[in-house]
Amino acid sequence: MKMYYNFLNILLCIYIFLFIALPVTSKYKVVGLNIHVVLSILITYYALGVILNREIRNKSISSVKRFFKNKCNIVLSLCALWMIFSITYSADKASAISEVEMYMKYLFIYYLIEDQTHNKRYVDNILNSFIFTLIIVSIVTFIDTLKGIGIEQTSEGVNRIRVESLLENSNNLGAFFVLFIFPFIMLSIYEKEKRKKYLYIIISFLCLFNIIVSYSRNAWMAFGVGCLLVAIIYNKKFIVPFLGVFLIGLLIPEISMRLTEFNDFSQNVTRIKLWETTLLMIKEHALLGVGVGNFSYQYDNYIKRFAELKYSDYQIFHPHNVFLQVQAELGIIGMILIISLIIFIIMKIRKYIHETSSSLHKNFYRGFYISFIVFIFIMNMVDDFFSAPKIILIFIVIISIPINSKNLEVM
Repeated sequence: MKMYYNFLNILLCIYIFLFIALPVTSKYKVVGLNIHVVLSILITYYALGVILNREIRNKSISSVKRFFKNKCNIVLSLCALWMIFSITYSADKASAISEVEMYMKYLFIYYLIEDQTHNKRYVDNILNSFIFTLIIVSIVTFIDTLKGIGIEQTSEGVNRIRVESLLENSNNLGAFFVLFIFPFIMLSIYEKEKRKKYLYIIISFLCLFNIIVSYSRNAWMAFGVGCLLVAIIYNKKFIVPFLGVFLIGLLIPEISMRLTEFNDFSQNVTRIKLWETTLLMIKEHALLGVGVGNFSYQYDNYIKRFAELKYSDYQIFHPHNVFLQVQAELGIIGMILIISLIIFIIMKIRKYIHETSSSLHKNFYRGFYISFIVFIFIMNMVDDFFSAPKIILIFIVIISIPINSKNLEVM
């Protein structure tokens, strides 16, 4: 059984890396490999173990029982059930089913992490897979920056290259590294061993570099607010180096120019119109919403009815605000469940920080506590990263550890 779980942990770490490294929709004809194939291998391997081995099957049954004793997991399961129920009243059932299928895959990965949180070595392997992934993404980002590879932003009076790296979108690149920059900043500060400390410092600067070249105003704002929160929550002295980074940034023309665009009404009016349309949708479907994955379908109908709110010819997938999307698609019940889930997650992270005996985990989640707050309440207020597969998978993997960990032991 030990060999089975060791290999399952290896597969999970490989899947995390490949999910970021491989395009979401592309297939490599040479090896016939994409992330969906890797997930199928992972599911098949797990299922075979449960079916063929009684000891593994009994352990899995115990894991399921333990899973539903956790209040956070109960709320998460209720969210999933409500999504499934919303299919019944969704106008576009194909989109609703597709959305539910996607979230069920995330829930399976979440459960696998839960099943491994009893073992410190397994959790350390997962955290180390993040480090490896961050370095690879950063190398690709650096190469793309040198070669000028990315999306050329020429509208709104600007002309710049926004690097996407392996995240397939510059805003996703910024969000990805906002999730990690504060954990590694805290590891850099509190790590005693010099080699590890230098590694964490390098990774922190790599995270900052990626956030900068993404030119994501959202990520920049989240980083700024996060730095302020680090100083307020942990130590006011930290404001000095963060302020130094900000002042140095002002001296770089590309950065200072992007900062002036925060108050550019021409760049913000599009989202204001989008939010107005979403509020109309919420007003007419307050209780149940329009159904999971049905915002885009209903948005097109609303634009036909309220032509003055249309601002583009390309397809709109979400309202650039995760809370508005939840309310629009899942109604008041869905909103209550999501807010409850967020509160439970915050409580679990804080509890884990105080109770874990691992300095690696304690300091990583000291930083992630900040990342979680700015990711949810800053970044997802003006965008919706829960519709970005690569971001949501990493987010789910990170939160699953403090939610489900109790006493980590080495098997």
